[in-house]
Amino acid sequence: RGRLDRMLHATCRVYRRALALDADIIQLHDPELLPAGLLLRRRGRKVVFDAHEDVPLQLLGKPYLAPPLRRLLSAAYARFERRACARLDGVIAATPAIRDKFLPIQPGAVAIRNYPRPEEFGAAAWDGQPLQVCYVGGLSALRGIAELVRAC
Repeated sequence: RGRLDRMLHATCRVYRRALALDADIIQLHDPELLPAGLLLRRRGRKVVFDAHEDVPLQLLGKPYLAPPLRRLLSAAYARFERRACARLDGVIAATPAIRDKFLPIQPGAVAIRNYPRPEEFGAAAWDGQPLQVCYVGGLSALRGIAELVRAC
């Protein structure tokens, strides 16, 4: 399904399913689900937003948007995000920088750094092995594909 479907219809589907759950806390991690989170709060559910990225900052770097539109969308989303998250029960952030952005509106916001620890991985014997790359995520200039290819 496309981005537009996800933003419009998936939010409604998630809202209906979450409402039907007998959950103590509902944790949302997609920015497009914030409207569902607000509706769930109105229905008395406890809702926590799991902020994985700085969406307003990301919008400023979208090459497929005209620069004036990037700034407008970034500012509009930042305002919406602040207002929405101020009404939720909590915010979990992936990094301290993202957490710090939410602290003025959610003093209990926390950063959970769930990064792999290098010491948990043993040394690999790569000498004589063919080059291999494993990348999880979207392959684009915005995500650093040029740097990844140059590194190989």
